[in-house]
Amino acid sequence: MSSDYSREESEHEILETLLAQERAALDPYYGESDPSTYVAMYGDHVTAFDPWSNGKLEDAAAKDHLMGFAGSIPPVAYEIVNPGVDLHGDIAIFSFNVELTNPAGGTFAVWNTTQVHHRTAVRWELVHSHWSFATPPPEEPGV
Repeated sequence: MSSDYSREESEHEILETLLAQERAALDPYYGESDPSTYVAMYGDHVTAFDPWSNGKLEDAAAKDHLMGFAGSIPPVAYEIVNPGVDLHGDIAIFSFNVELTNPAGGTFAVWNTTQVHHRTAVRWELVHSHWSFATPPPEEPGV
């Protein structure tokens, strides 16, 4: 497959690219209750797991599931911690935690996240996403 990405990109550069992409998606997700930018990261074929999915979701079902949280995500601050990437050719396994803090202060939930991204000619597209609780959240969907 042809790629516009330099094969000389360092692991650090790819990690920074994936972190920027993740923040660009999480900012509207947690700030505006808008998952559409996150869904736009998904490739045409995507699989996903989260605590509300009741199993593996694929393709349109994964996108529809995430869009189902639109308007119901409470505004919270987030921080991506412990990010790392493992490269396997045009595949990047990106893992990190997300700490959520409510407006009154204090971390109230922590996520474990693993994502598989595939390098295309124009971007790293998300082809698999798995979110699980490191710390259980309050009873709010989509947090």
